[in-house]
Amino acid sequence: MMKGFSSFIQNIDEEQQKKIDRSAFLYLDPVEPENEFAQCSTCYHFLPGKQRCSLFGKNDKVIADASCGLYINGEPRDDQEITNWITPKQAGYVLGQVRCENCHHYEDSKCMLFDYINEKMSDTFDLDVNVDSKGCCNGWQKKQMNEMSVPAGTTGKRKQWNPPMVGIRMASGKIEKHPPGKSGSSGGGGAGNGGGD
Repeated sequence: MMKGFSSFIQNIDEEQQKKIDRSAFLYLDPVEPENEFAQCSTCYHFLPGKQRCSLFGKNDKVIADASCGLYINGEPRDDQEITNWITPKQAGYVLGQVRCENCHHYEDSKCMLFDYINEKMSDTFDLDVNVDSKGCCNGWQKKQMNEMSVPAGTTGKRKQWNPPMVGIRMASGKIEKHPPGKSGSSGGGGAGNGGGD
C-alpha cells in the first residue's frame, strides 16, 4: 500500500516540476476559414442573425468580428438558446481580429511576448515561440503605431510613440512592469486586453 502511495506522490511531484507551456495562454492553431479564425463569425456559440452569443445574456450584442476566450470553432446558427451563463467581460470579449498577424507581439512568425516570458521566467515557462500568423491566444494585443508622422508645416521630425509596459507576475508574487520584445530591444506593447480566442 505504501509503495503505491509513494508512486502517486512521485507522479504529482513530476507534474508540478513541468514547465508551463503556451496552452496556458489558450494558443490555438488556425482552421479554415483562416481569415475569420478566432472571430465570433466562425464560433459555434454565435447567433449571426440575432447578433448574440448563446453563452451571454439576451441584451448582450455580439459583433461578428469580435472574439472571446470561449471561442469554439464551429458553424454559427440562430436556433440556439441564449443561456446567460457568463458576461462578455468574464469571457474576455474583445472587439478586434485577434489572430497573431494582428497582434503587437507578433514578429517574423514568432511571439515576442512568449519569448520575453521565457527569457525572464525560464524556471517556470517553456513557451513555444513559433506561432502561425493566423493562430491566436489570449495574450493578444492590438498592434500600435511605433511612429507617427508630424503634419506638414511643422518641423517634419517624427515623434516616437511610447506604448505602455506589460505587468508580469514574478515567481516571488511581485508584479513588475517590463516592455515585451526581444532582449535588449526598446520593447513596446502593453497590458494585453484578454480575449483571444
